[in-house]
Formats: sequence, C-alpha cells, structure tokens
Amino acid sequence: NAGTMSEGHSTFEPPRFDGTNYTYWKERMRIFIQSNNFRLWQIIKYGEQMTTKVGEAMVSEYNTKAINMLYSALNQKDYRKISHCKTAKDMGDKLEDTYESTPQEADSSCDETAALCLMANEGEEVSTSNSH
Repeated sequence: NAGTMSEGHSTFEPPRFDGTNYTYWKERMRIFIQSNNFRLWQIIKYGEQMTTKVGEAMVSEYNTKAINMLYSALNQKDYRKISHCKTAKDMGDKLEDTYESTPQEADSSCDETAALCLMANEGEEVSTSNSH
C-alpha cells in the first residue's frame, strides 16, 4: 500500500521492540511516550517518587497507561519477561537490566537529567534518591 507507513513510524502506535537494538527503540519509545503525556515517562523513570508531584490517584492512572504503552510495544518474548512486574517503573528497569550493557548506563543519565531540567523549568521541586 502506497499510503501505509512502515511499522513503528505511527504517531498513534508505539514503536515495536523486536528484541534487537534496544537503545534505538528506547529512545524512540521515550519520545513517543513523552509526546503523548510527559508524566507517563516520568512514571516509568521515577515510579512512586512521582506521588508527591501528581498525587496517588494520578500515579495509579499514569502507571496503568504507561504499562499499556509498554505492553503494546513488545513482542511476546519480551512481554513474558516483564509481565510479572507490577509497575511501569519495574518494567522499564527490567528491560534496561536485560538489554543495556554496563557502559551504556552512564548514557542513560542523560534521560534523567533532561527530565529533571524539564521539571525544574515547570517550577517543580525535584529530588531523586539516586543523585549523581
């Protein structure tokens, strides 16, 4: 079909992870989630720490939406790896533990720094337990 975009390039569906090139998929997924709702990515990155920012009810809602996005983006093999997780943060952590090598962990701090800068620009006070 001439009008069909290749898989993973939709603004309505998350990029699909096929078990390869995790770093590329993670960055595309981060942008996809943030473009839908920036708080969803914060829930994946910070989990329950977001309760003080948005309240318990919103954390629960955002967590459910983030879980849905993650499930929608994964193949069956990777779904099975995270299906036991209870939170989107646990799922994100499990995927990172599975697919990111130790040298890349330093690069992941860029995501955290960018999120903290954006939160600070919104006039929010930010504190994380894993400060550098």
